[in-house]
Amino acid sequence: MNKNLYLFLAKHQGLRRELSVKNEEREEALRRFEKEQETEVPYAWLEKQVLVHETVIQGCRCVILSGKTGAADRAVLYLYGGAFLTGAKALDFQLGAYLAKNTGQDVWILLYPLFPKHLIHESAEAVLEAMKRMAGHYDRHHITWFGFSSGASLCMYAWMMNRRESRCVPMPERMILNSPVLRVPVSEEEKRRMEAVQDDLLPPVFFSEEGLCGMMVSRDMAYSYLGDVLSFPLRYFPETDLFFGTNECLRIFLEEFEEKCAKEHISLHVQEGKGLWHCYGLDPRTPEGKAAWMEYISLLKRAGSV
Repeated sequence: MNKNLYLFLAKHQGLRRELSVKNEEREEALRRFEKEQETEVPYAWLEKQVLVHETVIQGCRCVILSGKTGAADRAVLYLYGGAFLTGAKALDFQLGAYLAKNTGQDVWILLYPLFPKHLIHESAEAVLEAMKRMAGHYDRHHITWFGFSSGASLCMYAWMMNRRESRCVPMPERMILNSPVLRVPVSEEEKRRMEAVQDDLLPPVFFSEEGLCGMMVSRDMAYSYLGDVLSFPLRYFPETDLFFGTNECLRIFLEEFEEKCAKEHISLHVQEGKGLWHCYGLDPRTPEGKAAWMEYISLLKRAGSV
């Protein structure tokens, strides 16, 4: 294991323990997570790299990054990961600035509402409101949704809500999704399959009924369909680039998702990182992460040329 990868994994071991809580342990864990939910935007660093503008969308801050030449006619809606429990981190803003500088597109980083003060459907509502705002500035064909982990799931949940609730919000032509959650809560059999995967970052219990993710779904029963992408009709789902590491437990749903997309004629492009972990493309300090950043640029330039 290279040194950078070792440091990356070591940094996340504390998070793995926090995500392993279940049943009566969850309330105390949530109180600890709430202390990490305020996002500190690195304005001084960002302003040296890109143009920075901030707006408010449905009560949420949204940081908009543009190249030094000014606002563009194409854009990315960036949704960070954090299990719906923690805010955006420095790496999210670094990647956002990198995308803005190297694609010629604006990057909207939406600081969406987090659990437990807000339920998952409220996060999805904020995404739809952001898309409405973006559609007033850009043609929807020139907008890409880009997400990591819970942010990648949120891309899918917002699309699902738009369809189920007949919101009629214009949808993007393309999504770039890193390690989304495709079904929660998992069954006991699915949990056993997850436990068989050598995942050093995510504990399978997090996705179970007694885990934190199960709590999120149980508190939002009117929108419980959002937790099961694999059972939702995906006709007209945008063209999607999907990134998974082979060493992450969420990958157990990949084959089922590929089959579903093929059956429903969804254009899906899968990139699997051999021996890699959850959201490996977020951290450029590893060779694999750096290569992923270059791939994101390629994909966004391709999307922006439509």
